Amino acid sequence: MSEADPAALSGLRELLASGGFPWAIILLLALVPSIILRRAVPPPQLILVPAAWFLLFLTSSDREMFFPFTLALTTGTLVAPGSIRSAVIHSTMIIAAFLLLRFEQEATQRVLIIEGLSATAILLTMRPCGPAPALSGILYRQLMASLLACCSLAI
Repeated sequence: MSEADPAALSGLRELLASGGFPWAIILLLALVPSIILRRAVPPPQLILVPAAWFLLFLTSSDREMFFPFTLALTTGTLVAPGSIRSAVIHSTMIIAAFLLLRFEQEATQRVLIIEGLSATAILLTMRPCGPAPALSGILYRQLMASLLACCSLAI
């Protein structure tokens, strides 16, 4: 076994710390399992709220927009029609990946705990009881979850 090249590891850390790569990872984790598990392509409208957060990030270079982006995507997967069990597993996978990416971005332990607890609390309030909401209800929940994520960043 050869040892890892320090320059390559430094480059990987730099790539993870930059904006684009983590955003793409979370987007793929939200979309690909939805297509595989539910055997249907999510409506393109479910990308509207996360896309707004990504555009805000591009115009402001504020990496804090990554959290509302992630919560908007995760809420979309959680409340979309389909099995509750697979939705919860899928949402948990996205949040775990988000926290791993934030760990790799060298977020402090305090920040990771706040983001993890905030994400859990927000997602618990977003899951509807009963049948899945219509598309407008999903978009509303995505917007509310991402706005709550923004508010939690002030903690």
